[in-house]
Amino acid sequence: MNKLNLKLKLNKIYERQLLMRRKLWDIEETVNAIEKLHKDNYEAIELLLDIISNDTKKPDAVEINGGFKEVNKVGTRREQ
Repeated sequence: MNKLNLKLKLNKIYERQLLMRRKLWDIEETVNAIEKLHKDNYEAIELLLDIISNDTKKPDAVEINGGFKEVNKVGTRREQ
């Protein structure tokens, strides 16, 4: 009977350990998602700071994700 109680206690410890691992995996996924959002925000901030420091207007060709669309091909000049 004593061995059975010890095995039950050991199983409960293993269950708690598995639960802790699952919580840690969830935390790691959350941290990775936050890091990705932070990187996206950082890139947007860098773009805005570059625009402000160069004292220019925001280009019309900026996409929402911060990249630039091709307005004119290389070698052609747009008249103003």
